[in-house]
Amino acid sequence: VDWSRVLLEPRSIYERVQNCNRAVSVARQVGLVVAGFSGKDLADGISMYILSMASQLMRTHACQFLEALGMGDADMLEWANCQIKRHDEAMPNLRNFADPQIRTGVFLLKLLRSVAPECAREELILSGTTEEERAQNARYAISCAHKAGCTVFAT
Repeated sequence: VDWSRVLLEPRSIYERVQNCNRAVSVARQVGLVVAGFSGKDLADGISMYILSMASQLMRTHACQFLEALGMGDADMLEWANCQIKRHDEAMPNLRNFADPQIRTGVFLLKLLRSVAPECAREELILSGTTEEERAQNARYAISCAHKAGCTVFAT
């Protein structure tokens, strides 16, 4: 970011939009998908666009951090699967980050339990077969992750 071009104290909506347009431009430069919205959408506070950009920034940051450690997606999956297998051999391996079993929340909760057992109780993990159980698991996973000191971002 060229901070000399950013208005640090925007005095009008036009200056805020100008800053937000600059943010969208920089997001494009770093490879984020920002098609379909502009700086005005961000300045107007449209949460769908703000969350879209924020989630992509979080993923990009996490991936860059792991790349600096010499890790990629395959390494993360292998680590997560190994952590869970140490505590629950019956749990099937996650094949990729688009694996349908992620939706249930069970894998994430069991992973949290394997690395921070004091943060998640086994009896509170639901099977995730219904939409309501998946929602409860998601809320519980966020709570457990906070308790474990994790950075949490969910849309």
